[in-house]
Amino acid sequence: MKKRPQNLNVWIVDDSTVDTFITKNALNDIDAIGNISHYNNPEKALELLVSSEGNSIYPDIILLDVSMPNMDGFEFVDEIDAAEKFEDEIPFTIVMLTNSQLARDQEKYERDLNLVEFLKKPIDHQSFEVLLGKIYAG
Repeated sequence: MKKRPQNLNVWIVDDSTVDTFITKNALNDIDAIGNISHYNNPEKALELLVSSEGNSIYPDIILLDVSMPNMDGFEFVDEIDAAEKFEDEIPFTIVMLTNSQLARDQEKYERDLNLVEFLKKPIDHQSFEVLLGKIYAG
């Protein structure tokens, strides 16, 4: 487990403005959060991650919607896995956000080692605090 940093940089990659609003509100009260960025277009977020020089742009955590048009969350993760710059290590944690509890989603999740877990939308303050406890020690 990693040590919990101060001023966490969190990216929300979700096409739903309502879910994003709720998620941001849940995260705003958490002292460890330093910055929250929202990308409603997963392709744009992916482009920033893959094309960036150095890791100053990288988030600490990506909250990634499973179901988006054009590119779903699993396709996003596949693109990260395929990116040459991340072949040795992925320097951020990916958490899938879902409206469903479908077994299909769980099976895909269990195959992918870059994911911590699924969180059911909408996220609340308590579920995110529990998530931070799973990701970071102390």
